[in-house]
Amino acid sequence: MAVYAALAAALFEETGRLLAMKGLTKAVAGNGTPVAYGIGHAGAECVFIAVNIGIIAVIGYLIATGQAQSLNLSADTTKAITDSLTGATLVTSLFGGLERVVAFVFQVAFSLLVWHAVSARRIGFYWLAVAFHFLVDFPAGLAQQKLLPLTIAEIEAGYALLAVIVLAGMWAFARPKAAAGEPAA
Repeated sequence: MAVYAALAAALFEETGRLLAMKGLTKAVAGNGTPVAYGIGHAGAECVFIAVNIGIIAVIGYLIATGQAQSLNLSADTTKAITDSLTGATLVTSLFGGLERVVAFVFQVAFSLLVWHAVSARRIGFYWLAVAFHFLVDFPAGLAQQKLLPLTIAEIEAGYALLAVIVLAGMWAFARPKAAAGEPAA
């Protein structure tokens, strides 16, 4: 299941990104377009996740105050919502925030790769984005299925380290080059 989920996410998101960049963007120099696209993608994910968390919190409140009967929730759903809310701690919330920051870095990196595929007309960069996206998502899928023998702290630390490496790579390779005779930024 983890392979399917990671591959589906990688193929659908990167293909959508490719089609959007090919058909909806102007050919402009620089990296402003893919950076903005990556920030927009990650920002939209943040909004969807926040709305989802808000809905779960409201349902949890209704369950806790005995007002959820009209929702016709199964016992399993009620237990899952109650368990997720009672198991939440400051630390798990902070890990959720860290995960979103890391996701911003990865979304910008994916966008830069796909933008290069479009602007340089080199489809190999699209496939590199798909492969990178798959490799980022696959461990998370394994962890969700309890098939990765790591704690949430270890997993998030690994993703944070990878994000720092990716950010350094983006800084080194994607920043504007200085014109002849000008000092590098």
